[in-house]
Amino acid sequence: RRLEIHLKIARLLFKSYSKTDLKENVFTIVEHYNKTIAVLETDEKLSLAALNLMAGVKAKASSAFHLAYYYFNTGLSLISSATWECDYQLALKLHSNMAEAAFLRQDHDMMGLMIRSVQKHAKSPLDQADVFETYLLALSFDHQYLKAISEGVRFLHKLHVSLPQKAGTQHILLALLKTNFQLKGVTSEMIAS
Repeated sequence: RRLEIHLKIARLLFKSYSKTDLKENVFTIVEHYNKTIAVLETDEKLSLAALNLMAGVKAKASSAFHLAYYYFNTGLSLISSATWECDYQLALKLHSNMAEAAFLRQDHDMMGLMIRSVQKHAKSPLDQADVFETYLLALSFDHQYLKAISEGVRFLHKLHVSLPQKAGTQHILLALLKTNFQLKGVTSEMIAS
């Protein structure tokens, strides 16, 4: 009986809120929906996974890292490996955010699992950037600075960015010229968006 009540409340709230109101009230909706996971259909589970992602991002932005971890973990429990095919962005964002939340909670096993999953399923090196940043932060946090630098350089090579072993004045000037050329016609508003 309670499951039915929570499900009715969750569905009513979800349908009644606009996108802006949904973001503001996501914790309330997710609170009710998460209690009904056992009775949800697959498509509704994907929607709930997206709501848990939204709640986790909001919690993380408020430095509520344990809560963010909970929401990302719940979202991950609602998807399968097939989600990488049917809703790639949802799977990528859940795994990437969970890697960061796990790092912030010092759960290195979960962080490593999420990073490996993103590396396995990512469609491009750029899609791996968020988890790679988390990995580099973890290395730096563990005082493995040289490894962080070498891994960072290796990742930049994947993105077709090369760095000289020793940068001299000519390298710096050439890089500034390339950057200026590439930024011609780009406004600060374009960069911000």
